[in-house]
Amino acid sequence: MDKLIINEIELHRFKRYKQSTIKTPEGFCLLAGSNNSGKSTFMQAFALWEFCKSVVQLEQGIDSLLHENVGKRQGVGVNGEDFLPINIPSLKHLWTNLRIAAEEDSDGKKESDGYTLWIEVKWKNETINQDRHLRFSLSLANERLFIKNTRSNVTASESIPKIAYIPPF
Repeated sequence: MDKLIINEIELHRFKRYKQSTIKTPEGFCLLAGSNNSGKSTFMQAFALWEFCKSVVQLEQGIDSLLHENVGKRQGVGVNGEDFLPINIPSLKHLWTNLRIAAEEDSDGKKESDGYTLWIEVKWKNETINQDRHLRFSLSLANERLFIKNTRSNVTASESIPKIAYIPPF
């Protein structure tokens, strides 16, 4: 089994993070901070990434997550009432500022396809000593969430991290 260590999560227009890369300390297991500092949002981003990975994999197969298939398939649609990884009043609350129109991202690229929010998890596969990444982009249309793999360097023979999120009671 591959040893996978998550290094960072990159967030684009996710809730309070307009464009942020958050590094994870090696072996982190405790997240602490003051009220309204982003602890829950940070963990919800990981939960959403895992949800996206599961939905895309179930609907399109494991090969849809691989590098060679990035951007070759349509997004997978999910109804608002089927979206359960995090407790939010509306799917619109996932976005920093929900905009459907194209705008430039931090790399100067246009978000012309409406996929204006993305979450990318980066990890090190210590078995093969390589840095890996997998990005899911999201779009919202008529209270339907569309999920698409838009960046990956994952190959067929390797493992992808699994993330569990248990919300507070």
